[in-house]
Amino acid sequence: MSYSTDDLRDLIIELDKKVDKVISSVDSMKAKQDEITADLVRIKDPDTGLFPRVKSLEEWRATHSKITWGAVTALIALAVKQLWDILTVHL
Repeated sequence: MSYSTDDLRDLIIELDKKVDKVISSVDSMKAKQDEITADLVRIKDPDTGLFPRVKSLEEWRATHSKITWGAVTALIALAVKQLWDILTVHL
């Protein structure tokens, strides 16, 4: 199987284009990897990352849950007192 000079030149040009595509793909993957690494660093940041945010939301929820239960209990107590006052005044 012998190739002419023109055939070899065409094959080399085709191979060069394919190598360029591979290099471009590798560069693109490297850029995406750098982007993902930066995102992970932001997520794992001990001051502003995901875990401190979740912890602060859990603390907020626990505090507001206590406040909500206190308000509901106070409203029920007021309703019971009003009912008691209505029943004791008419008797």
